[in-house]
Amino acid sequence: MKTFIVALVVLIALITGISFYSSYLNNTINQIEKDLDNLIKIAKEENWDECSKAVTNLIKKWDKHESILAMFNDHEDVDDVKLALGELKESVRHEDSEHTLKALTEAKTFIERLQKNETLTLENILNLAPFSLSCHNML
Repeated sequence: MKTFIVALVVLIALITGISFYSSYLNNTINQIEKDLDNLIKIAKEENWDECSKAVTNLIKKWDKHESILAMFNDHEDVDDVKLALGELKESVRHEDSEHTLKALTEAKTFIERLQKNETLTLENILNLAPFSLSCHNML
């Protein structure tokens, strides 16, 4: 009976943790996507001063959340976002609208991929099955 209660408590803690992290991930990604959409509008207007301030704020926001996202997500996905934001910062600094819009599109694509890959779905769970089998075979 004790084993069942301990297993139940662990299961509830696991589900609660996953729920909190999913909520955190969705809120963070939604905020960053809104900032990216706003930046696209500003970049199309070629208002470089405002664009530079918005990029600086976006990078600060990303840096604030990056360490937590890096703990639970594929580091390649997190690094792709970081690189796209770096390219965005440089293209805004050079006031290059074509490269700015390209970097914004890339950043948005990488953010969406990050959310898609880390959302708890049956597809993502099944994608983990080969990994868990290879780990089991190693034991």
